[in-house]
Amino acid sequence: MKKFLLLSFISICLGCSNNNKQSTDIFTNEDKISSTSKELNFEIASNYFVKNNFNSNLIDKSYIDSETVFNSVFGVARTMSSESVPTLIDFNTDIVIPIILEQTNIGSTISVDSIRMNGNIMNINYTVTEIKPISYIIQPSEVIIIKKKDILDFNNLQLQFKKTVKML
Repeated sequence: MKKFLLLSFISICLGCSNNNKQSTDIFTNEDKISSTSKELNFEIASNYFVKNNFNSNLIDKSYIDSETVFNSVFGVARTMSSESVPTLIDFNTDIVIPIILEQTNIGSTISVDSIRMNGNIMNINYTVTEIKPISYIIQPSEVIIIKKKDILDFNNLQLQFKKTVKML
């Protein structure tokens, strides 16, 4: 545990020293300690947005496992383009892990770097790239789809998020 805390502190210091570089993946070192750690496959859902009336109290867990809860948080982003079809999510086989940032007037994108399972702890590493100020307010978000079969124990599932910020 002390090694993990030391590695976490060093990673944070390295990440703070240069905002244009991605931080070191602290979970790589954890993999050498635990043989149960594994990389999870995931899919990023497209063409969804956070509803204006979003209330974080609607999500009682760090993940969404029902269409009703999902539809109370996210709306479908439709355009005239044929590529604007939203990703289908089957809540019988999938769960959704939402990353929802605070509203901002800074152009921002989210990219998921890795998702690793270590026992009942799911480590989600992601990068927020801040581009430049814009003339309107946005609420950056990402919708991550993971197969339920990759999670052994939902009752004890813990999610840990590690955010890296890059400024362009």
